[in-house]
Amino acid sequence: MKSAVSPVMRLVPVLRNLVRTHRLERAAPDRLDAERRRLLVRLVRHAQADVPRYRELIAPDTAAAFRGPEDLLLLPVLDRAEFHERAPEELLAAGFTPANTKAGTTSGSSGIPITIRNSERDLGYLRASYLYDMLAAGLRPWDRMAYFRVTPSCGTRWSGSGCSVPSTSTPARRWTNRSRPSSRPGPPSWSASRM
Repeated sequence: MKSAVSPVMRLVPVLRNLVRTHRLERAAPDRLDAERRRLLVRLVRHAQADVPRYRELIAPDTAAAFRGPEDLLLLPVLDRAEFHERAPEELLAAGFTPANTKAGTTSGSSGIPITIRNSERDLGYLRASYLYDMLAAGLRPWDRMAYFRVTPSCGTRWSGSGCSVPSTSTPARRWTNRSRPSSRPGPPSWSASRM
């Protein structure tokens, strides 16, 4: 199945979100509060209307009456097991499928790994946030960087309590796999498009 998410980073969504982020960073606190409130209300109403699992959990009246952070107590709290056990189609909004979103799975360090799916629009926002932080730290988009991961995934199976190395491996092999650093050299745009 071919993914509808571009393997190469699209610049227009990134630049649009970069400009928006820059404007909001310099906004007055009351404008930021109004923007956060507006986005939160929109998110809750969208989830109730368009995401099958949230449509089951959030009553239409609750979504319609939702006004901001003070109403968060009216919403159900989901745990990681809920996201881990559900089919992607139950957690994706109308119009999105596993084929037209990009999946990213957490490491499971809290006990249960979950898979988060992002649309091309979401990826534009995330990449713009990363770029903005990078520029604020004095880096440039063309600076070469290397990312090191000292403790890569320790195995290939999920056991419910964390990673487990297949039983055919020796203790020495397990130690070697855990302690071998891995890296991803190159400019951030190259790394982001390969993730």
